Amino acid sequence: MSGVWRKTAFLVAVATMIIVLAGTLGAGPRQDGGPSLPFLPEFYSGQVLVQGAPAPAGSELFACIDDCESFYRSASVEVTESGSYAMLGVTPEDDQLLNRTVYFYLTNDFGRIQALETSTFTGGTTSICADRAGNCLILNLSFADPIPQPIPTPTVTPTASLPVPGDPGVTVIPKLALAIGGAAAAAGIFILLLVRRRVQ
Repeated sequence: MSGVWRKTAFLVAVATMIIVLAGTLGAGPRQDGGPSLPFLPEFYSGQVLVQGAPAPAGSELFACIDDCESFYRSASVEVTESGSYAMLGVTPEDDQLLNRTVYFYLTNDFGRIQALETSTFTGGTTSICADRAGNCLILNLSFADPIPQPIPTPTVTPTASLPVPGDPGVTVIPKLALAIGGAAAAAGIFILLLVRRRVQ
């Protein structure tokens, strides 16, 4: 009877150890390649000021997470007549961009400027939009730099230059000067003769 009890106790102890060990292995952190964390897009709205004045209507506003070229750039929205913008969507699909910095840019045909304000993409559920699946956030943006303007084309001022030796036009100049001088002299003589005849 004691042998059976010992075998049973041994099996119970082994089974307990296996259960505890399996539970410990399953409690480890999420490994690479595991399921992504759920998060929501964010939609920004607010006023846009450029050097204290409302941004011009038709200017476009977009957002980037960290770097526009390497990470994420949003679609653009237009600034309205009142200098406001609405529903600028920051909708990345990569959960590695959570808690990264969001930068805002105003752009036109001649360049872009960066807003003084930034945000953090949390993808949380703090301000759920009434009409879409995402967070609706209010963020007024201000820009210290002026609106980009076209680079003026420099005007070329013509400058007088002396004739270059060997230029065929150089030989024409004395002949032309003599012809003009001769014509002027002939005209002067003709006028003098007319005046003398009238005086006589």
